[in-house]
Amino acid sequence: MPVDSEELRNVAKQVNDIDKRTSGIEAIFPQLVETHKKTNEILVQLAVNAERDSNTQQVLKRYGQRLDAHEAKISQNEKQIAKWVLICTIAFGLLATYFPELKSIVGL
Repeated sequence: MPVDSEELRNVAKQVNDIDKRTSGIEAIFPQLVETHKKTNEILVQLAVNAERDSNTQQVLKRYGQRLDAHEAKISQNEKQIAKWVLICTIAFGLLATYFPELKSIVGL
């Protein structure tokens, strides 16, 4: 099959175009590799930060639960103290009523 010179010129032109594009790609390839490495480093750092943030959130949640439990205990203790203060006040009032000499001791 004969090949004419016009076809050869077209093929040569296409080869030159491909060669130019390939040269451009080869020139930026090191930059692409470096960018890829930096991107991977950033992704790893983000993953580490996300894990640390997750752990921090879990710790904060546990402390929040403990704080809620302590607040509930404090509230219960306040109720108990108020109850006993009332009982003691009534008891001292009754004692003072039935034993008038205690009024001078207590200072009523």
